[in-house]
Amino acid sequence: MSENDVKSFVYQWFAAFDHQRESGYFVNRIATPVKMQYPGTPIASIEDFLAWYQGVTDNIVWNSHNIVSMDVQGDQQSGWMVSYDVRWKARSKNNESYDMIVHQELKVIRVGDALKLAKLEAKVVE
Repeated sequence: MSENDVKSFVYQWFAAFDHQRESGYFVNRIATPVKMQYPGTPIASIEDFLAWYQGVTDNIVWNSHNIVSMDVQGDQQSGWMVSYDVRWKARSKNNESYDMIVHQELKVIRVGDALKLAKLEAKVVE
């Protein structure tokens, strides 16, 4: 697999959030043990992710993610470290609007013929 495969994986991950895909789409792309940190929300298990995502789908009626920049380093043997900024815009069911830039650091690994998210750390920068 190549750097382009990793970038495609990340773009597809966000496209799935934009369309609020079923939770199984994400679960199939998360490696275990789960190591994820969204702003204010540590996620240490698939159950934690499912609870977090349920909160998203219960409260957000529209959202979009625009990756501003992305750097990928690594290889198939050790995995890839991916660093990027993503602009998240959203509107909640109670009509609140969100517009922020979030910096994320990922580790993506190859498991068989698939890529999986092994680690995610996110923090709001703007």
